[in-house]
Amino acid sequence: MLYASPILISLLGVVAFNVSFQLSLLVGIAISVGINQFDKRRDEKYDLKEHPLKTIYKGVKLPMVIAIVGIFLYRNTVNEIDEIIIFLNHLLDQGMPIELLIFLSTAVLCFPLAATNPGIAILFPMLLPLAPDYETKLLYAMFIYTSSFIFYYISPLHLCQVLTLEYFHVKIKELYKNYLVILPLTYGVMLIIYYINMVLK
Repeated sequence: MLYASPILISLLGVVAFNVSFQLSLLVGIAISVGINQFDKRRDEKYDLKEHPLKTIYKGVKLPMVIAIVGIFLYRNTVNEIDEIIIFLNHLLDQGMPIELLIFLSTAVLCFPLAATNPGIAILFPMLLPLAPDYETKLLYAMFIYTSSFIFYYISPLHLCQVLTLEYFHVKIKELYKNYLVILPLTYGVMLIIYYINMVLK
């Protein structure tokens, strides 16, 4: 628990105490530095042989900062475009199957934005009210969430992947090889559950 406390406290500050994310993160960093100071007094192997601020400074990479800022700017810009919702409603009015609309919409929204929230925030209020009963509403929700997650997960702008590739010096093509089985299998299971339940209703 001690070594997880910087992350836990950062999250609790935002979720439980409504502290701004930036301030909560700074508290988490300060706790990390404090833990390191405590550890190096017990064992010299934890001594970084330099000031903690210098270590933090060396860990900040300009290309990574630019990439993260760019991702957030792009995401916020697209989220503010109301024409996306108008266009999706138009496709629905033209008779496009809901399943195909969900698949294409989550691809367009979640893959380039590397986030599940846009797909869920737009499609839940648009499509769930169209469900004729509660069971169908649950199936629509499952389809939307799973599709959003899959496209978010494979996005090259996914921040966890950006940081991982940078840190381990791995090419994205090598990373995607690990997705060739598990992600199609996950989506396939979702489709089986969806269509079996739609037929049995």
